[in-house]
Amino acid sequence: MKKLVTNLGLLFLIGIFMLSALPANAQNVIPNGSFETEGFWNIYNGGAPDEIIYSFPYTDGKPFYGSGNASLYVYGERVIDPNWMNGLIWQQVELIGGTSYVLDAAWKYLDGDLEAGSWFQIYVGQEEPVDGVDYTAAGGTQSDRMLSFNSWSGCSGIDLDETFMDYACENNHAVIYRTPGEVGQPVSAYVALKTGAGWTGSLFELLIDDIALRPNKLVDGDFEDGAGWTLTNIGAPAPLQVDMSEADTFGPNLGQANYLAIRGDASAGACGGVIWQKTTLIGGATYGFNGGFRDIGGAGNYYCEVYMSTEAPVDGAPWKPAAGSGSDKLTGFNASSTCNGVGINGTFRRDGCTGKATTLYTVPGAAGTSVDVYIGIAAGCETGTFEITLDDVSLVLLSDVGTEVSDEATPVPVEFALSQNYPNPFNPATEIRFSVPTSGQVELAVYNVLGDRVATLVNGVQAAGEHRLQFNAEQLSSGVYLYQLTTASEIITRRMVVLK
Repeated sequence: MKKLVTNLGLLFLIGIFMLSALPANAQNVIPNGSFETEGFWNIYNGGAPDEIIYSFPYTDGKPFYGSGNASLYVYGERVIDPNWMNGLIWQQVELIGGTSYVLDAAWKYLDGDLEAGSWFQIYVGQEEPVDGVDYTAAGGTQSDRMLSFNSWSGCSGIDLDETFMDYACENNHAVIYRTPGEVGQPVSAYVALKTGAGWTGSLFELLIDDIALRPNKLVDGDFEDGAGWTLTNIGAPAPLQVDMSEADTFGPNLGQANYLAIRGDASAGACGGVIWQKTTLIGGATYGFNGGFRDIGGAGNYYCEVYMSTEAPVDGAPWKPAAGSGSDKLTGFNASSTCNGVGINGTFRRDGCTGKATTLYTVPGAAGTSVDVYIGIAAGCETGTFEITLDDVSLVLLSDVGTEVSDEATPVPVEFALSQNYPNPFNPATEIRFSVPTSGQVELAVYNVLGDRVATLVNGVQAAGEHRLQFNAEQLSSGVYLYQLTTASEIITRRMVVLK
C-alpha cells in the first residue's frame, strides 16, 4: 500500500498540513458567502421565543454591492411580550494561525421600525455557537464582534444600501481579524451573523450578501504592533511625526485598539513623508484597498494620499510615482478637497476623493507571475499643521464582489487551491473542489492518519481551471483523514472527518 510519507510517520504528515493547508493567495474562505446555493450555513435560535426567518438563496433582490443573482433574506417580527427576538446564522471556516483576514459584507435595509432597538452584528472567533443560547463571544476569548450596525447608532434606515466595512457604526468596529495560534498551523474559526430586536412590536427586513473573509496582503494593517511599515522622508525640510501604534481615543471609526497617527508642522518649512511596505502580488490580478481615516485637525495646505507602485520609495527623495509605470495614486484627501475637514471620519473606499478616487489596483506584468509592489501612504503639508489617524488598512485579492471591480479590470487568474470538503464531517459522501492555474499532471489522494493511502481520486492530466468531484467513504471507518492535492511543484493537504 502506498504511503503518504515514509519513515517519519504522522509527525511529518502534520508538518506538511501545517505548512500547506491554505494557499497564500486564497480568496474568500467562507463557502457560499454569496448565498447562491443552499448549504454550509447553520441557523440557530438565540434563546428567544420569536423566531427570525433566514431564507437563501433569495432571488427577488440583492444589495447594490452584492454579486451574483441571490442573497440572504432576513425577517424578524417581535410579537411575544415581554421577550426579545434573537437569531444566528453561522458556519465553521478553516484559517491559518498568525494570518490576518479582512471581513466585509453587503447589506440592504428593506423595512423596519427604526426605533425598535434592532441589531445586526458579524462575529469572527473561536467560540462555537450553541443553539438556544445568545451568542456574545468576547474579544478576550479570541472572538470579536467585528462589524455591526443597529437602529440607535445612526447607520440604519429604510433603503440604505451599503457595506459593513464602510458603513457599520455600532461602537468602534474592525475588519481585520488576527487568527490566534501557532503561525502556519490550521485553526478552525466561526463566522456568525447575529440579528435581533428588543422592543415589543419591532420589525426588520433586510438583505445580506457577499460575506467575505480574505487574507490581508499587508502586514500589521491594524497597527497593533508597529511592525511591517517603514517611514521614509521625501526630502521635505520638516519630517512627519508618526506613531505606528498609538492607543488613545482619536482613532478612526473603522478599527479597534491601536492605530496610525500622523502629524505635520510646516512652521519650519514644508513637511512630508511616506509610510510604506512591500508586498508580493499576482500579475494581472485586481486587488482592493481600503482603510479607515479620521481628520483630527488641520490648518493649512496638507494632504494624505495612497499610492501603489512597482517603484520603491527612496529615503530623502520625493515619491509620487506616475501612472503608466505600474503605479497609481489610488485615492486620498487634502486641504482643498471635499472629503477633508475636522470631524471627517470615514473610509478610503467610500470617502476618499482625490487621485483616481478608486481603491482598485490591477497588478502589471504577465498574468500569474509574482510581482513586488510597494504600497505607500504619503502625507505632508506646505503650510500650517495637520493631524490625521488611520486604522485597519487592507489589501485583498478580489474575485466575487462584482460591483467592486470595474468592467475593465483584468480577470483574476485561477490559483492552485484545494477547498475544504463539504459537508464535513460527512457520511458517506462529500464534495471536494480544487483548481490548478495551468494544465498538467495532478494527483488527489486520501490518507489515514498513519499515512496510508486509502483512496486515489485523481491521477492524470487536468486542464487549467476549477474542478469538483464527489468522494464516497462508504468503505472507510469513522475517523480523521487527510486529502492531498499534488502537482509537479506544489502540495496542499486538508483534513476531513468521516462520522458514522
